[in-house]
Amino acid sequence: MKVQRNLAAAMVVMGIMVLATQAVCAQDRAPGKNCGGEDVRKNKERFFDELNITAQQKEQLKEIMQENRNKAITHREKLRTSRQALKEELEKVNSDTARINTLVAEVKNIEGQLIDERVNHILKIKAVLTPEQFVKFKEKMAAGRKKRMELMREKIKEYKHNRAKDFERSEVDSE
Repeated sequence: MKVQRNLAAAMVVMGIMVLATQAVCAQDRAPGKNCGGEDVRKNKERFFDELNITAQQKEQLKEIMQENRNKAITHREKLRTSRQALKEELEKVNSDTARINTLVAEVKNIEGQLIDERVNHILKIKAVLTPEQFVKFKEKMAAGRKKRMELMREKIKEYKHNRAKDFERSEVDSE
């Protein structure tokens, strides 16, 4: 029982952290731009050029990516809703353990679906690309992940710094 509660609480905290990092990135992100302020379409075209793909591959990849994006949006929204319901149930003075267990199972199920979709997405991409292109694809994706993580760390650091300044100002104002 305690283990389930601790697990549920840990999942809620992780969910909040993920949402907070996304919120920090989204604060100053214009439509069509990534967290670094770069144009998403230009990046995608440059990405395709660097992989040296054919026009047919390009169309196939665009379809695969759009399909994946749509499914991911749906799953993430369901996940967000389930996590929010779990958080609210955990915060109640008299939480319903059965409801918590149901919500935890729901969150796990949706996260499993997201993992399945990611794997299927990669397999579909792999089927379109040549082995050489796939090696380049993996390298580019790893570099992009690293860059995004660095940007997120900077944004979070900046956010924390600004929050500390705001707190100091509120302390001075209240004196």
